Amino acid sequence: MGARTRAGVLCSLIAAVALAAPAAATAKPKMFYGVSAAGFPAAADLQRAARGGAKSVRLTIPWRIVEPSRGMRNWRNVDEFIAAATSAGLDVLPLLSGTPAWLGPNPARAPIYSQDQRDVWYGFVRDAAARYGENGTFWALNPGIPPRPFEFWQVWNEVNLGSFWGGRPSPRDYLDLVGLTREGLRAADPGARILHAGLIPFKSASGSSLSGKKYLRALYKRKRRKRAKELIDAVAVHPYGRTPKIALKSLRQMRLTLNEAGARKTPLWVTEFGWSTGGFDWNRCPFPATLQGQAKKLRKTYKEMRKQRKMLRLRRTYYFSLSDFDQPGVADNWSTRMGLLDLNGQPKPAWFAFVERAGGTP
Repeated sequence: MGARTRAGVLCSLIAAVALAAPAAATAKPKMFYGVSAAGFPAAADLQRAARGGAKSVRLTIPWRIVEPSRGMRNWRNVDEFIAAATSAGLDVLPLLSGTPAWLGPNPARAPIYSQDQRDVWYGFVRDAAARYGENGTFWALNPGIPPRPFEFWQVWNEVNLGSFWGGRPSPRDYLDLVGLTREGLRAADPGARILHAGLIPFKSASGSSLSGKKYLRALYKRKRRKRAKELIDAVAVHPYGRTPKIALKSLRQMRLTLNEAGARKTPLWVTEFGWSTGGFDWNRCPFPATLQGQAKKLRKTYKEMRKQRKMLRLRRTYYFSLSDFDQPGVADNWSTRMGLLDLNGQPKPAWFAFVERAGGTP
């Protein structure tokens, strides 16, 4: 993450488990608090997140990086991250995405458009569940790590935006991807559950996209409704907005859309929301905030989420992101400056607001 390197390697993390138990939270909030990670955060940042009251961390497991060459998988970075997160007392919510270059030129395009693509994706997700799911080999091979097998798996990201789907969004094709993924996961872990990709409630101004409401209506339209309800255990939303009022309005609209589509019992998760505090093109950011403004908006949004959680059937929330980050091609962009911690791991005011709401300690 930026100039900082990951702290320690897998063996040292395993040895330190008994000595690195997170501090107990000062309160027990009724709402579930988590953080989304960009890349692989340092072990120290994960421990800080757990002390601050986070219960889970959302991690992208990029297929193109785990398997850069066909048949040559390297889980080392994922293993080290899971060891660090679990040792800190955090559950991991995995996000599966990223078609590798050896299978297709566009990493956002889902691997469902040829039998070869379908076969290798099925094998990848089956092996991921066999490694990290219930009775997974990772837990068996690392008895010093408290087992926290993955239960929910999030499939792809923001699929109602063309840039994240690799073309015009297609709820029908996404449901095909979900069905194939669920089949692969459950071949190794029968208890695996599917979390729908995070949906942006509004229609993006750039490229082809569908609003979250229109996407859900198409996903749960009558001829697909039964299958969608059978395959999808929860729906994720990314209610970005300039103000907390806008964010909550988006959540209510998505809940109402699900209800009207016959999926009233399907819970909502928020797997991303937040505000940018700087970076290149910050003046064009649709949800900017000063450092103090970010903290104020975070407090208000969490307060309203807690008040409305029963009506929304809101089960989990993940702030994006734990820390500011840099990545090739997006360095210093406003989208990489939404963290609770800055590039050097120093807390922003929003970090203390998160701790306050989550009932942890700074």
